[in-house]
Amino acid sequence: MNNEAKTKSCAICGNSAHNRYFFAFERHMKIGDEFEYFECARCGCVQIARIPENIDKYYPNNYYSYEARQESGRFHAFVVRQIMRYRLGKPNLFGRLIYALHKEKPYGWMRKGTLDFDSSILDVGCGSGATILKMSCSGFRNVQGIDPFIEADIHYPNGICVEKKALSEIKEQYDFVMLHHSLEHMPDQYQAMKDLYKVLKPGHFALIRIPVS
Repeated sequence: MNNEAKTKSCAICGNSAHNRYFFAFERHMKIGDEFEYFECARCGCVQIARIPENIDKYYPNNYYSYEARQESGRFHAFVVRQIMRYRLGKPNLFGRLIYALHKEKPYGWMRKGTLDFDSSILDVGCGSGATILKMSCSGFRNVQGIDPFIEADIHYPNGICVEKKALSEIKEQYDFVMLHHSLEHMPDQYQAMKDLYKVLKPGHFALIRIPVS
């Protein structure tokens, strides 16, 4: 354990006493680098002791979420549009039936009644934009994505754009902001939450999904 880690305070509760330290190795990209983590003795949060300065190294161009995406065919687009109409709380017997039969429960994370097809939506840390492409296919007309680690902006033929930007660079406000398993990749999550608040229109919602196991 290095001296810097010994004095590291928990990012959640601020505790720095009696924390348990351990090491873990990067395995996903097969780089094998070693990282020091600690478990807070007060709140139990596990966190990295020191964030790498060259964090871009761990998000190369072949990172899984940067894979090229294709737009859906017409029939698939029709089906998911009916499902989405049902998920938005609109009467749709066909969409309700397909949703009930679908094993993966598409858009199960979406609350009914909070969005409509004209809502402005931002997906933060979206990689190559898989989710917003699906949402566009489902009928949403104002979706956008950002990811600071993509090589360059991505423009799809249907008008969907993923910009190479961090959340702190966004000046516009949105009806709905999504973070699908991206918050845990952000070095300063407290600042990220403040940035998130700034880009949300007053009275509107954000969706944050994180790993639970």
